[in-house]
Amino acid sequence: MHAIASAILAAFLSLTVWAMPRFPVRWAVVSTAALGFVIVAGAAVDWPLYPWSDLITLGCGLLGGVLLGRQYPLSIRSFLILLITLSGLDIAQNVLFSGPPPGTSAPAAAPNPHFIWLNFRISLPSGHVNIGLADLVVIGAMTAHLKRNQVPIPWPLLPGVVGLLLAD
Repeated sequence: MHAIASAILAAFLSLTVWAMPRFPVRWAVVSTAALGFVIVAGAAVDWPLYPWSDLITLGCGLLGGVLLGRQYPLSIRSFLILLITLSGLDIAQNVLFSGPPPGTSAPAAAPNPHFIWLNFRISLPSGHVNIGLADLVVIGAMTAHLKRNQVPIPWPLLPGVVGLLLAD
């Protein structure tokens, strides 16, 4: 159930990034920085804004990924180095800040405010699914980069879907 939810969400996020129009880089940098500041401040001072923190995390991750994917050089080699770096950050985030395992069901208790600021959390009847901020950046960067290279629509969906299926 969690793997299916992750795959559907990754495909939806990729389609969202694919459908984004071009926007000024200055706007994206300012917005991503502002959202990133709110995430850091929220995690530091323990703001209990869940589920609103999900929207902030989602916006920062996808917008940051789109910014990276659209501005990074088109060479495959340099983009692979970026993806390896982001994957390392994703692994570190999962090890340090992921909170309880995905199958754990705790509907009565609110999630830990420190952890929730770094994860996009989807509640399911059998527990929850966490998609980390670094995962959102990778999905956004891959989709934006593939769109920039004019790759047809089914292919940009695959990296996020396959990555989250492998993680589950």
